[in-house]
Amino acid sequence: MLKLNPQGSFHDERYTMKGKPPKPTRLMKLYVWSRTFFPLWIRRHKYIKINMETVQEPYIMLASHGSYLDFKTAARAVFPKSAANVAALDAYVKYEKLLKWLGSIGVRKFSTQDSTVGRNMLHVIKKHGLTLIIYPEARYTLDGRAHYIPPSLGKLVKLAKVPVVTLINHGHHLAKPYWSKQGRFFKTESVLKQIITAEETHLLTPDAINERIQEAFVYDDYQWQKSKQLKIRHRKRAEGLENLLYRTYGTQHEGVLRSKGHQLFCEASEKRFELNEQGDLIELGDTPKVIAMATWVDWQKECLKASIEEGSYHVETEVDVYVLPNPKGFVSLGKGIFKHSPAGFEVHFQVEGEAMSWFHESKRQYAVHVAYKHHHGQPFIGFSHDNLTYFFGFDQSFPVTKVAFATELIYQSIKNGDARD
Repeated sequence: MLKLNPQGSFHDERYTMKGKPPKPTRLMKLYVWSRTFFPLWIRRHKYIKINMETVQEPYIMLASHGSYLDFKTAARAVFPKSAANVAALDAYVKYEKLLKWLGSIGVRKFSTQDSTVGRNMLHVIKKHGLTLIIYPEARYTLDGRAHYIPPSLGKLVKLAKVPVVTLINHGHHLAKPYWSKQGRFFKTESVLKQIITAEETHLLTPDAINERIQEAFVYDDYQWQKSKQLKIRHRKRAEGLENLLYRTYGTQHEGVLRSKGHQLFCEASEKRFELNEQGDLIELGDTPKVIAMATWVDWQKECLKASIEEGSYHVETEVDVYVLPNPKGFVSLGKGIFKHSPAGFEVHFQVEGEAMSWFHESKRQYAVHVAYKHHHGQPFIGFSHDNLTYFFGFDQSFPVTKVAFATELIYQSIKNGDARD
């Protein structure tokens, strides 16, 4: 649920990133440890360390983002030392003081950050001597695979001049898929690996640093599941999967896939699928067909890419508009119109009876945040514009995953120089 501020207004004072983050106290260390130990212990979580023998704090830790467990494995990886971390502003709602005491640095989702955020990151490293934990994908993985990482990290590493360590968490997406309300219990593991030494930060260019990060930041939870021969026997393991798989495989039907237990069924084509214990989808019928999760997701993206390239991709729908000026809570702005095309995002809404609208270019947006059945059962999309975080609530059947994938595909097309408005 969105945390609302009923007395709030669109014109409220906007949160700024100014002010140096404090160093966490010993009490905060104990608080973090108390929230971390048991969830990992019950899963018999395992750490695998590579090239970590010579690493000295502080360093920059780049962690994968599969579920809420990532926060716990990152905290435990540096314990008993403290660490600073980067957190989205919507996480600050009602918990601003606590998160600041924990050493968090607030940022707006997918916004072009001002230099204040970068200075705060360098401050906790150089002045407090703290390891800085960053989730560079800035969103949960939807399909258990790594997302695009922006190139700004290279400059940060170059200025910080400290080692870079990756924390790749295997099994976290499977343990609590972002598209599901169901948690699963099994043994998980994290790989902690130094990929850049402090000495190399003096020698490598920002581009070379980025290239090394991209090469190291690769994972696939479903492939990991197969490598571990892990069977997930949860009776409701497919429930919610239609949030990710919005298009029925091999058809043009969208938004008509439903789930129950370990099966999916299409209301338009009568196709049926089963999510087996090994993480593959089986198309049921006279001749069962095995479909890997990545195969279905990539097929959806190929269909979407084709519609973008031919100029037929366009979204226009009524939404509920919410804005987050500051950590006091989201402000409801009522109904609005949300449009998305290869050119960008266009939003129309009203503020205290006055019509307002804005346009956000695609070249400024490499990803959006999605949430399923988030507020009153609605799916949501969120991102920042003009120093404000917006969340848009859609009809329950609307495939927000499609907009998320389209945003990434359009941005990559622009980045590669072959976009079409």
